Formats: sequence, C-alpha cells, structure tokens
Amino acid sequence: MSERRKLEAAIGLTEQQKRFIGGDAPRASQDSDAGAASNPESRPAALSGGILVPITTRLQPLTAHLLRRAILQQRLAGRTPATVQEICEVAISRWLREQGFWEEL
Repeated sequence: MSERRKLEAAIGLTEQQKRFIGGDAPRASQDSDAGAASNPESRPAALSGGILVPITTRLQPLTAHLLRRAILQQRLAGRTPATVQEICEVAISRWLREQGFWEEL
C-alpha cells in the first residue's frame, strides 16, 4: 500500500492557489458609486473582513420585479451597483446610517 499524502501535495497547488482557497488572496477593487458603503475605514476592524454573510429575505412581487428590472438596466448601461448583492449593500448601509445604527458598531 502506498504512503498517504496531503491533497494539496497530490494536486500540486501553488502558493497563490493555497492563499485563494484559504481566503487570504487580495480582492480586486471595484469602482462603484457605493461611496461610503464600500469604504473599509468606516467599519470596525473586526467586521470589515473579506467574508460575506448570507442573509435571506422575501420581497413583495412588485418590489422584486422592479429590482430585477433595475438590475437589468444597470447592467445594460454598464453602471454599478448592478447585482442584488451590491444594491442591497448600498441601500441597507444608507438606511442604517440614516437611522443612526451605523455609528453603534
């Protein structure tokens, strides 16, 4: 029977690939109109990591329809935000600031 070895040794991962899998790879910066929503200095250090937390919600049919339409129009025009995630991040962050919750973090 042959000697067991680690999976990474068997498939020959490069250091860059290992960092990517481990979550240490640098993320590409995006130019967006999000402004402060994407500003890492406005967030506490413990919460500004590169991970995303899944959140599920339900919307009224009209709201969902208008959101899909807005996403399509944003993509066709080449503007950002152009995904549900980006639009939600901008909208929720703005609402949290307006309501005074952002400073409590």
